[in-house]
Parts: sequence; C-alpha cells; structure tokens
Amino acid sequence: MKVSEGFEKYYADGVVLLLLKAIYGTKQAAMVFWRELLKCMEDMKYKCNCADLCVYFKWTLVGLVIWLSWIDNCMVWGPEGIVKAKSDAFNERFDCDDGGEVTEYVGCKIEREDGGNSFKFTQTVLVQSYEHEYELSGRKPNTPAETSMILEHATDDEKVNGTMWHWETTECK
Repeated sequence: MKVSEGFEKYYADGVVLLLLKAIYGTKQAAMVFWRELLKCMEDMKYKCNCADLCVYFKWTLVGLVIWLSWIDNCMVWGPEGIVKAKSDAFNERFDCDDGGEVTEYVGCKIEREDGGNSFKFTQTVLVQSYEHEYELSGRKPNTPAETSMILEHATDDEKVNGTMWHWETTECK
C-alpha cells in the first residue's frame, strides 16, 4: 500500500503506517463492513437466510421486507412505507448513496410483475457469457434445474407489494 496522494511530502519512501481503522479498498475493509452489516441487520431485527447469507428478511404487519447485500451494495424491497422507514434506519448506520428504484442488480435484470407483487430476476448477459466462454451454442446446458424453469408462485401472504431501492455504502458511521 502506498502513502495516500497528497501526503507523500510528509513520509519518506518505505515508511510503514499503522491504520487505526479499515480503509476502503484494503483486504480487511470487506470483512469489517460485513461485520457491521450483520450488527445492523441484527439490531433492525432481520433474520439471515440460511440458504444465502447475503439475504436478510423480516415479516412486518404489512408484509415481507427483504434486504440483499453484495460486497458493499445493499438493496431492500417490500411495502413502500416500510421500505422508506427501514432505509432511514439503515442510513443512520452507514453513509449511503441512494441508487433509486432498481431495474438491474449485480448482473441480474429485475422486472416487476403482477402489479408489483412479484419480481422476476433474469441473468441473460451472464448466460450469454457462459455460452460463449464454454462454447455452448446450440447445446442445452446441464444444470440442476430445467432451463427456463419457473419457480413456484408465492401465496398472497408471501408476496411483496411495494418498492425496491438500492444503496451503495461508502463507509460505516
């Protein structure tokens, strides 16, 4: 790691600096952020999904609220009023850039269906890149699930009705 730009005049080449806290971009920063995110989700009474540790959920009186995390990006969706309140609570813990309503996330295209009660995630670009990389043109890929398999529809009680927002966190407060 080099001395930060603008500070070179204060430090000679080869100097070692002791970091008092993780800096964005260092190896430890991702782990520090993840630990803070886990504390935040626990404080906000969200449960971690056993199948995917980047998914946090909570049932409220007005419906299901779900958070997704990917490195230092987070996305929340659920009933509109709850999403705003929960995102405000999240913003008290982290400096965030509000990415607005989501149509794409980590390479997945996201489409609202059924009047906003359900969301469809597709990875067209990723699938195309695999077809090219592994020369799969014209061949059906061998996957655990059938290609284009439709997942079970949620019951009315399980459906998420509302909005989805995305944040990029810049640092823990």
